[in-house]
Amino acid sequence: MKRERDLDKDYQKRIADGVLEVIMRESIIEQPDGTRVAAVLSGEIWDVFKTMGTLFIAGSDLLNSPTKIREFSIEEGKHIARLIKTAQERRAAGDLPFSDLPATFDA
Repeated sequence: MKRERDLDKDYQKRIADGVLEVIMRESIIEQPDGTRVAAVLSGEIWDVFKTMGTLFIAGSDLLNSPTKIREFSIEEGKHIARLIKTAQERRAAGDLPFSDLPATFDA
C-alpha cells in the first residue's frame, strides 16, 4: 500500500468531506418538537467503512497471498490504534469538527 507521504491529501479531503456530509444527512432524525438532530450510529458506520475498505483493496496485487493479507492486517491494525488514540486526544481537547450530543429522544 502507499506510504503516507505518497497519498493524495486533496483527494482524501474531498472524499472525507463527502462521506461526512452523507453520514450527517442520513443520520438526521426529527424530534417530536420539530427540531432535527443527527443520531450517528458509530458501530454501523465503522462496519460499513471496514466492508467498503476491504472491497476497494481486495484486488490489490500487494494482497495476493494469505501471508500478505495477514501482514497488511497487522500493520493496519497498528495504524488504526494510533488513529484512535489521536482522535481520543483530540476529542478530550475539544478539537474535533463535531461533538457528542446527549440523546434527548427515543429513536
